[in-house]
This record gives sequence, structure tokens and C-alpha cells, in this order.
Amino acid sequence: LPSRRRAIALRTSAAAASTDVDKALATKAAAASEILKAVSITLIGDHEAANLAVAQAIAKALSYTPLSTPELIEKVTASTREQIVAEDGEAG
Repeated sequence: LPSRRRAIALRTSAAAASTDVDKALATKAAAASEILKAVSITLIGDHEAANLAVAQAIAKALSYTPLSTPELIEKVTASTREQIVAEDGEAG
């Protein structure tokens, strides 16, 4: 039973710390959003899922709209990435 109480206390303190971090991030993001007005932020990397997760977090914090280049290309061309590569090749 004491270890269960300790685990609950740890979860509670972790949640409080997370809330404090969230508040600090929101405060800093509000200040940064004023500085970054009309500035585009571009994330480049091999791990698309990680890029998307970071982009969404930044967009939420700065009240930006996240855009995904691959998704935009698919919408504009009305083709999937696989179809584009099959038709045009990797360098397409």
C-alpha cells in the first residue's frame, strides 16, 4: 500500500509539473507569436511523423496553421505520392 501511495504521489507531481510546463510554454509562445508574425517556419527531416508532431505543437502554441507539403501536393495533383513516384520517378 505505501508503494501505491508513492506511485500516486509521483503521478500527481508529474501532472502538476506538466501543467507548469504547459503554462510556461503558453506564456513564451504568446510572446514569440508577436515576434514571429508573418514568419513561416519550415521543418525538414526524414521522419515525417516526427515533423508533423512538432509542427502541430508549434502551430498550436503560436496559433499558426500547420501545413504538410506532401498532403498539399496530393490535394493539388489529385494523386497519391505512390502514384506520382510511379508516373514521374523518384526525382520527378
